[in-house]
Amino acid sequence: MVSPDFWRRRRVLLTGHTGFKGCWTRVVLERLGAKVTGLSLAADTPSLHGLLGGGDDAAVDIRDRAAVRAAVDAAEPEVILHLAAQALVRASFDRPFETMETNIAGSLNLLEAVHAGGGDPAILMITSDKVYRNRNTGQFFTEDDALDGEDPYSASKAACEIAVHAAARACRLRVATARAGNVIGGGDFAADRLIPDIVRAVQSQSGLKLRHPEATRPWQHVLDIIFGYLIYAERLGQPGLPPALNFGPGAEGLTVREVITLMEAALGQTVPWQVVPSDDKPERTRLELDVALSRSVLGFDNALSQDDAIRWAGDWYRRYLTGEPATRVTHDQLDTYIKDYRRG
Repeated sequence: MVSPDFWRRRRVLLTGHTGFKGCWTRVVLERLGAKVTGLSLAADTPSLHGLLGGGDDAAVDIRDRAAVRAAVDAAEPEVILHLAAQALVRASFDRPFETMETNIAGSLNLLEAVHAGGGDPAILMITSDKVYRNRNTGQFFTEDDALDGEDPYSASKAACEIAVHAAARACRLRVATARAGNVIGGGDFAADRLIPDIVRAVQSQSGLKLRHPEATRPWQHVLDIIFGYLIYAERLGQPGLPPALNFGPGAEGLTVREVITLMEAALGQTVPWQVVPSDDKPERTRLELDVALSRSVLGFDNALSQDDAIRWAGDWYRRYLTGEPATRVTHDQLDTYIKDYRRG
């Protein structure tokens, strides 16, 4: 269980706080009473950050060493959750060097700032389930499997893993990496992600274009993964804690086709779609994670099944699209999640 006493009045530096996952993380941390400082680029439009009222944190590019150092010094963090990234696989083909610089050099800028400042915060670096050497066999990857990356995004995250662990050992920093992906929930408006693409197709009454309707992914709700991250961060520095952990549903993923069917039911709308030819941006169609280690070490498991995660996401968008304020829907879902699943 997440410890409210641990987080109450805890100084937390949250990078990427204007993104979908970062915004939900901030909502949870503030509910727990943490003192959160955000470090991120300005939010896109539309964004959950904007819908929830934004904030007065300064916009900082994680690639700017001096600005990152100043932000870390000012925040004096006790915990750092590093979510800032160029997080879109397909965009990485168009912007490979920016992706590498953001995800590798940006992460090292953060660690350098901590080391130079002399503090000893617990640092959780969020990477990806795509860091593994994936031969498309349906293998459930464990934390000891080989890292690799055929596309720029995956390569940047695998390289980030290697680099930050080497830097942490050299500088004696308390660093761990969390590997997860296919995180879904309300308030995600990013391009080339299935759930937002479905919602946009409903809004525009246009057909959804799919390249791989039978592709499988380990879908998980954003609240589940955030609570997993927080439990991991609480334990950093404990003897024997693994330096990297997988987070996911631990079951075979659902296909894109199955996700669409569940979203149609949640939205109360039919989503027309068609298969289009694959382009020159290759994607693996199968990806699964073995989460036995995070279950055994942290005692953590996702509370929501993959089906329920999709239903919760669909319900958020249904309520938002029918005029309910995003703030109310977001906090209602957090209230229900804590009351029904995470209250000890």
